[in-house]
Amino acid sequence: MARTARPWFNKDKKAWYVWKDGRKTRLAKTKKEAMERFYALMSEREAPVSVQTGSVAEVFERYMDWSQKNQAPRTYDFYRERLERFLKARPTLTVSTIRPHHIQSWLDEYDWKPGYKRGVITAIKRAFNWNVKQGYLDANPVKALEKPDSPPRDQIITDNEWIQIHSHITDDAFRDLLNFIWETGCRPQEARLIEPEQFDPKAGTVTLYREDSKGKKHRRVLYLTKVAFEILERNADKSPVFQNTKGRPWTAYAIDCRFKKMKEKIGTKFCCYTIRHTFATNALMNGVDPVTLASLMGHKDTTMISRIYAHLQHDPAFMRRQAEKATAKS
Repeated sequence: MARTARPWFNKDKKAWYVWKDGRKTRLAKTKKEAMERFYALMSEREAPVSVQTGSVAEVFERYMDWSQKNQAPRTYDFYRERLERFLKARPTLTVSTIRPHHIQSWLDEYDWKPGYKRGVITAIKRAFNWNVKQGYLDANPVKALEKPDSPPRDQIITDNEWIQIHSHITDDAFRDLLNFIWETGCRPQEARLIEPEQFDPKAGTVTLYREDSKGKKHRRVLYLTKVAFEILERNADKSPVFQNTKGRPWTAYAIDCRFKKMKEKIGTKFCCYTIRHTFATNALMNGVDPVTLASLMGHKDTTMISRIYAHLQHDPAFMRRQAEKATAKS
């Protein structure tokens, strides 16, 4: 049984202190003032809102209000779509009644891909976890719900497929966008947000604003090949740099529509992330080390590289080349 916190005197600081919420809190110099402050602090403690109260809709609404004010529009839309879909299917659930099986049984009703189901579970658990951190709830009732494994990203674009894709592109605007992603391995949303002033011709780089970078903690730097450099030079008079044939910024929806139309002709649905995945795969095949590749792709470490591109371990020719490198004499 935990002991009740009591004030104590610090001889070095010549003041009374108490441990409160895991932190050493200064009370006062005299014992009388310290005890008055101590009892005041104890009375300020608020009991957390019970996990037995409130509706799931209220939990989601609080989180979405925060997300709309503090996260990127794309992130907000990701959570909103998935949370609203669950609420529409299970509108009467409360915090006291919801259990993991309510979510799992609902997901099992649909033939959605594992990646989408994983995203739904992520959204629901994140909403509950946020409410716990903010003190609205004292526990997450669906904490035990397990996510399906991430689907392997093993689709890459072969040289012949890349030629085939280009044969069905009818305008320079779309061609420049895809070629830039092919040359830099950047995320599609990063390419769509590039402004002329972010292009540094002397350094051969593009430095995105921190608020446009994933995680919003560090500025994302894109390192330009000769082809990528020439593409930016041709489009540097536009804001943003990449625009469609109507002079409007590319949207994720517009890009997806292009690939859907292309599928009707070539039989395979590609996307910009497939191009990015191909960039990473080709880099590893060509001997770029994982640490350098992680920096080129905007990852904070090599964890993502190791997890997503592990399929290369099943390529005998590639693994034999790595074995030769490992035993080569300098």
